[in-house]
Order: sequence, then structure tokens, then C-alpha cells
Amino acid sequence: AEEFKSGHIITAINLNLEDIEKLDTKNDNPFVAYASTDSDALKAASKFSTLGIQQVFYLEGGIKSWIENNMPLTGED
Repeated sequence: AEEFKSGHIITAINLNLEDIEKLDTKNDNPFVAYASTDSDALKAASKFSTLGIQQVFYLEGGIKSWIENNMPLTGED
């Protein structure tokens, strides 16, 4: 939660791996998982896939990669 508050991708939702199953996934939007480690992002992406989400991606390099590529962040929830 603290890491998320310090800066995240603008439309991101902060979820624990255990909370992914509670997420309302009844839309056709693509899901992009990212975390401080690629292994956690891949675990999240895998869980999204098992929920039947058709378009699942993960951000290779996580938020660090996003920042290094000068992409925007927000600290707002």
C-alpha cells in the first residue's frame, strides 16, 4: 500500500494476489499486471487469466521500467 501511494500508473488498482479473485472482471478491458518484481506480476497475470480474462499482460520490469521510460505516475487513489 505504501509503495502504491508513493506513485502508480494512473488507472491502476492496488490489489494483493489474494484479492484478485474478488475483482469484478465482467468487462472486456485488457488487464496489465505490474509489481516491484516480475515474478509477482506474472503470478497476478496468471490469476487474471484463470478468471477468464482474455487480454492479460504484465509490465516487464515493473514500475521501475515505467519510470525509466518517463511514463506518468500519480499518487492519488
